[in-house]
Amino acid sequence: MTVEPDTTARALWNSPPIEGRQALAVRFTDVVTALSEADDRAVTRTGAVLKHIETADVPPSVPTARIAVLGTSTLGPLHAPLLGALAARGIAARAEFGDFDRLIAELFDPSTPALAHDPTAVVLLPDGEAVFRRVAVPFTAASAASAVESFVNDLISAIRAFRARSAAPVVVPTLLLSPERSSLLLDLPSRAQLAAAWNRANLRLLELGEEIPGVIPVDMNQLAAHAAGPARDPRLAAYAQAQFTEPVLLGYARQTAAAVAALLGRTCKCLVLDLDGTMWGGVLADDGPLGVVSGEGRVGEAFAEVHDVARQLSSQGVVLAVASKNDDEAARAALTEHPGVRLNVADFAVIAANWDPKPGNVAGIAETLNIGLDSLVFLDDNPSERGAVRAALPQVRTIAANADDPSLSAPALLRDGVFTSLRITDEDRLRPQMYRAETERASFRQSVGAVEDYLAGLETEVTIAAAGEQDVVRLSQLTLRTNQYNLTTARLDPDAVRSVLRRPQSIVKTVRCHDKFGDHGLVGALFAQIDGDRLEIMHFAMSCRVLGRGVEAAALRAVLDEGADRGARDAVGSFVRSAKNGRAADFFRQSDFMPDGADTTDQIGTRTTFVRSLSTLPEPPQHLTVTIMKEKP
Repeated sequence: MTVEPDTTARALWNSPPIEGRQALAVRFTDVVTALSEADDRAVTRTGAVLKHIETADVPPSVPTARIAVLGTSTLGPLHAPLLGALAARGIAARAEFGDFDRLIAELFDPSTPALAHDPTAVVLLPDGEAVFRRVAVPFTAASAASAVESFVNDLISAIRAFRARSAAPVVVPTLLLSPERSSLLLDLPSRAQLAAAWNRANLRLLELGEEIPGVIPVDMNQLAAHAAGPARDPRLAAYAQAQFTEPVLLGYARQTAAAVAALLGRTCKCLVLDLDGTMWGGVLADDGPLGVVSGEGRVGEAFAEVHDVARQLSSQGVVLAVASKNDDEAARAALTEHPGVRLNVADFAVIAANWDPKPGNVAGIAETLNIGLDSLVFLDDNPSERGAVRAALPQVRTIAANADDPSLSAPALLRDGVFTSLRITDEDRLRPQMYRAETERASFRQSVGAVEDYLAGLETEVTIAAAGEQDVVRLSQLTLRTNQYNLTTARLDPDAVRSVLRRPQSIVKTVRCHDKFGDHGLVGALFAQIDGDRLEIMHFAMSCRVLGRGVEAAALRAVLDEGADRGARDAVGSFVRSAKNGRAADFFRQSDFMPDGADTTDQIGTRTTFVRSLSTLPEPPQHLTVTIMKEKP
């Protein structure tokens, strides 16, 4: 089922009036909800409308981004797909464009207008024709190979120069070689020689992310190979200097949007699967656990592809859950006994198989796992069920599975890259196991009476250590992904984390947690610095998995203690209220900090500063076993 964007957006597709643009901005979240199942045309057309809105007019809860786009050809055709793809990820964006064929020069130039004011990301759009503008006609395979090598060398030098002065990440696509250019070489060995040189140049671009921090490579050849049409239209190229068709640009826009979403902490964490029509064919209540269709025959294999995709995602940290209108016993029997079902009960952190409304079950999954609703992706073949979830829980992303043609379900799930991460860490790979342990903790909580007995019974051990290079990626990830317990919602990429670590007055702590049900891994990142006789708490982000145990208070106490040892007489910290971090509003108060000025912790977008003396320290939580390691590992 295709869901068109919000009717407000449809009505404004053609030259929206000023008041209409503002109305659309105010209702931006409605557009986001509709775009989760919109087709390609609707995404691009909605992006065309969104060019007219001001990001200042969207609700405070909506994340915003400013994207700089530089290229070697006409860049306008990327505008609508880019804004539409970002909106589909819940991000309201403005795009600033560089001049025609000034990509390399603008990266070198600090005064480039499009790069002013610290863009959220810089998106590059080089094209293969820019290479051939460096080649005299007639050309040979050798001269073209030399040109592509020279172009890529210059591009890399420009990217390096830009990154040396800016923290903005750079999205870098590979170069497309048009068939028409290859065909101008009449002998097959020369075509092969050119293709080999082109591939070597693209390989350098693909490996650039390991060489220059903050570079995000994208394989444009892969996008072109799977686009719904040719990558290049010679008419657009000749008359408009537009070197890419809309399907390729939309694919690139989606890859870019996935990267920007990861930068802004909008990576989804949990895949909630329906069963009948999604995981298998048939109806479990009618066909029985062994009668549903999965794993055998062409249709069965197509259903099983969803299982394989889910398993692959799970191996990289995506938590799996079930929300199905079925009897629990029958659902578990099918997962356990059916030979063609490639997921079993142990693969799921939560199985909500009952006859209750699905919105309640989906919300219950988020509550059990202690994650935000916007971390969930719900895959279901029933449009009524998806509609009910969207209506009750608009933060949850719904994706249409296809019971009639299950081969389309996996591509729909993967289309927008909702689980895309900048890096995968060991904690990511262990996350499904960690969240499965949450159900055991929930059962334990129900078996004891007082909260104090529960906290003591968990036997929680906390290790607080000075951060080292080996922790950089995970610390960055905590600032990027954590929304609920993030004091400032500042997003630090690995390079920014390293920058803080290098400062002689910095104090950067890792927080690890373990209890009798399992290891939580590295769950907290605390950044502080000594400034004269004052300790400044700059950033603190902690996984919601361990909230409510006093782990955050133990981490803060350790830093206050070290600050006092290093000569600080008082401590100061700030809380910046976002739409999602209300749970952290009392972080400083709970450790006897007092507001320094107005207390605006209940107002989104405001900063409240807190201070306290270090002549005494807060009492440590008695139910925790805390180990403090002051030296870097």
